[in-house]
Amino acid sequence: MACIKRILLIGPFTEIMSVLGASGLLYYGANKVMASSLSSGFLMLFFVALFSIISPLKNIGADYVSIKQNSSALPRIFSFLETKVSVLDTGKEVFSGLMENIEFQGVYFSYGKKEVLKDITFSLKKGERLGIVGPTGVGKTSLIGLLLRFYDPEKGQILIDGKDIRNYKLETLREHIGFVPQEPILFNDTLKRNISLSGNPDMDKVKKAVEIAGIKDFIESLPDGYETIAGDRGMSFSGGQKQLISVARAIYKDPEVIILDEATASLDSHSEKTLQEAMERIMKGRTVFIIAHRLSTLRSVDRIIVLKEGRIVEQGTHKQLIDNKGEYYQLWKLQTH
Repeated sequence: MACIKRILLIGPFTEIMSVLGASGLLYYGANKVMASSLSSGFLMLFFVALFSIISPLKNIGADYVSIKQNSSALPRIFSFLETKVSVLDTGKEVFSGLMENIEFQGVYFSYGKKEVLKDITFSLKKGERLGIVGPTGVGKTSLIGLLLRFYDPEKGQILIDGKDIRNYKLETLREHIGFVPQEPILFNDTLKRNISLSGNPDMDKVKKAVEIAGIKDFIESLPDGYETIAGDRGMSFSGGQKQLISVARAIYKDPEVIILDEATASLDSHSEKTLQEAMERIMKGRTVFIIAHRLSTLRSVDRIIVLKEGRIVEQGTHKQLIDNKGEYYQLWKLQTH
């Protein structure tokens, strides 16, 4: 707190000292001119020179404040850089794409001492759509994070076509998985680079991706088109527009597997409808994981798994789970009544 007070006082202090110093020099110089020991021309020249250096001196004070404020983040930055990588890229095989199925076999995962996922076991055939539901904090995002190898399971295995995903080179695995997060992250760069995540985007692929995402007309109506700068964290666009740009980013690499992490949770009804139409287009012929808060988005999936306290407590289609009147049915009632 004391450090913050000192930093905040630097600006007013330099202003006051500048005024007092200039006033004192003006008084002293005026007396010298009146006593004929100093010419008025020299006094004017002195003050012109003095005022020309006041601004750089103020900038030094402002830069000092900026350095002090930014330096407070250095311990956290160095701590982050020194953090050991928990996922080691030790795989030797090149992953060339999903051929048959994805399997979770007895997967356990914890954050520290908190056990999040327990004995997760299911399989998904190529081309199937899987919905994942459950209360907030139950481990839905952690589950798909394991598939992307943001972290590795403590027990159990995740298999793709019968091979543990840790056998695959990490870069090649992620190249074949498209991920649309709940909170899209756009960079302060052109739209074409935000979509391609490349300094040299393939414009044919960019245009195809935005067309499938349903934003081709929107982007091409912008004054700068694909050269439009998104702004920091996409501040130039609405939530729905950012989410659709994120969908186009996932489509750009034409992945066999798509993960949609509550992509419609924070959108208004109009934006949600537009995004759902785009999602239907991108899911055709692909294997899809959909984490959904709004259960109405899962009516067309092939199967739904319901998580509770880190475990799968139900599996089935939307109709089967409604008829069972179990956990899924209770969640459905909360949203429809």
